[in-house]
Amino acid sequence: MTLYTYVPNKAELIELMFDHVYGEPLPDFSPTSPPRDRLAALARADREIQLRHPWLLEISDAVYGPNRTTRHEQGLRVMDGLELSDLEKSQALDLLDAYVAGVVRAASSDPNQGFEFGLARILDGIDALIAARSA
Repeated sequence: MTLYTYVPNKAELIELMFDHVYGEPLPDFSPTSPPRDRLAALARADREIQLRHPWLLEISDAVYGPNRTTRHEQGLRVMDGLELSDLEKSQALDLLDAYVAGVVRAASSDPNQGFEFGLARILDGIDALIAARSA
């Protein structure tokens, strides 16, 4: 109970824990790497976080604190140079986030194979959207 002398209630404690986890550093992304590789690395990093902290999947209404907001902004920067609007970049991040959470929840017998297959299909779709714009 002494914990609640530092935070007002359990809900705020969970929000602080959620935000703290997303303060873990991302892998270094070379700005010269292909955007697809950067997006894949971002998805893999988020998957690792969720595998290490499975309780994150039970929190659906956590507020974006400073670390989670910074993580989202880093995700947007990963897509620098892509011919996508800001809204499309944000939606692509949401899609990747939802996919990663779904795969972690499913925890199939070979989660790596299933994860990589689905990730490649999502990235194929983003590539197709960009290619359609260039045509």
